[in-house]
Amino acid sequence: MKNSNHVLIQILVLSQIFITLGCESNGENNPIVSSSLYPPTASGMWITNENGPTPIGSWGNPTSSFAPYPNPFNQSQRIPFYVGEDSSTVRVWIVRALSPYEEENRTSLMGGSGVLRIGGNPVFHYDYSNVDAGYIKIAWTPEGLPSGFYRIYIEINGVLDFTDVFLSVYPWDVPNYLEL
Repeated sequence: MKNSNHVLIQILVLSQIFITLGCESNGENNPIVSSSLYPPTASGMWITNENGPTPIGSWGNPTSSFAPYPNPFNQSQRIPFYVGEDSSTVRVWIVRALSPYEEENRTSLMGGSGVLRIGGNPVFHYDYSNVDAGYIKIAWTPEGLPSGFYRIYIEINGVLDFTDVFLSVYPWDVPNYLEL
């Protein structure tokens, strides 16, 4: 009985995610809020400099098709991505992510790795409507946020991609494993 309750809870949580992500926006900057979900775990990122999105290194297992730059960063970050065909909606949102080395990350909501969790409260969110095919670049300037990992999600025509970035409020906040 305990296992069936656990499965039911997982189904309800996933339903909440899909309902939240499937809601249409009226063009306003409406945040997605999933406060009942734990934040994802950082799994990998491209290390880039101010010169552009060409990676100069990597940490972990980066799998995204886009590379924000600079990364790690401390003031503003540019997020370039490609829209392959005209799109009715493009969503971009950013949430705090846990470091795989943080104590609080030793257990997860689903009983396994937290890498694929879509959760947390967005610190940045925007829906773009009627987007033409081509390259798009947006800027993110976090204010008042602590140093640490953040996950950037981009959904284009229902296809979700993500990458991790590291915000360094002070130069000494960058962990040794992220320095080249």
